[in-house]
Amino acid sequence: MMTWALLYHSVFGLVFLVTACFLWALYDSRKWCFRLSPVLLIYVEFLLIAQYVYSLDLNPADLSKNLDAIDYSKIILGFA
Repeated sequence: MMTWALLYHSVFGLVFLVTACFLWALYDSRKWCFRLSPVLLIYVEFLLIAQYVYSLDLNPADLSKNLDAIDYSKIILGFA
C-alpha cells in the first residue's frame, strides 16, 4: 500500500498512504490489516472500474436513447 501511495500522487492515493500509516501505528497491526483488507479491495475495485468507465470515449450518438427497442433476450442468450 505504501509503495502505491508514494508512486501515484493523487487524492485517491492519499487514502492508501493514510491507511498504511494508521495501520502501522496500531498495536496489533497484522490483525487490523486482515480486517481492513476487504474494504481496501472494494475501494481499489471501485477506482479501477471508475477509471475504465471514465476512459471510454463515448459520444452521445453511441448511446441508445430508446431502451425499449433493445431485445435483451438476444443479448443474454447470444443469438443475433
